[in-house]
Amino acid sequence: MIELLVVLVLLGLIAAGITPSIQRIISSRSASLERQQVASKLAMLPLQASLGSQMIIVDEKSEYWQEFSPSTIVTFSHPLIVLENGFCLETTVTVQQLKRQYHYVVSSPLCELKEHDPA
Repeated sequence: MIELLVVLVLLGLIAAGITPSIQRIISSRSASLERQQVASKLAMLPLQASLGSQMIIVDEKSEYWQEFSPSTIVTFSHPLIVLENGFCLETTVTVQQLKRQYHYVVSSPLCELKEHDPA
């Protein structure tokens, strides 16, 4: 009976040590997924502009960012402009998730997102 108690205590200690690591992995994966979704939304803008034959102007107040969690904040150095022909005008984007910031350049002409070191 004592051996069973010792095994249960050891399993409890192991589980207590693993749980924070698993939570960190899950939160980093979900943050990565949201960054990928931001990139996907930006990549779709040229197609939307071309199909609608209208210019699209995107900034942090746009409806594009409403579906992300409140911990994900998307900001632009200046509004992203996608012309009627689907060409983007270059800008920089910052995606802030909790305490980390990720900087990207939205490059011309097709709104491709590339990592950017602001230093």
